[in-house]
Amino acid sequence: MSGLRVERTDGGARVRLVLDRPKGNVVTSEVISALRSALADVRPGDGVKLVSLEAAGPDFSYGASVEEHVADRIAHVLPALDGAILDLLRAPAPTLA
Repeated sequence: MSGLRVERTDGGARVRLVLDRPKGNVVTSEVISALRSALADVRPGDGVKLVSLEAAGPDFSYGASVEEHVADRIAHVLPALDGAILDLLRAPAPTLA
């Protein structure tokens, strides 16, 4: 399980990216990878009018994985997270969180 659910609703016009990783929807490198992959599948002209970033459960997210903030992993995790944020900013439809 990647910790991210991807749903197309409203006849494909809305892409829901749902953080779904109990407890607290912690953002791991696996979640980041799934988010980037899902955003890569949203292409101009495919009818998507909104990309929403949501969360399952009572908390949006506790934040980044503490376990991945170690010397041998953080050099990979931070650039990937930066890339995911840029992917959201460059999405071919408005984004909502």
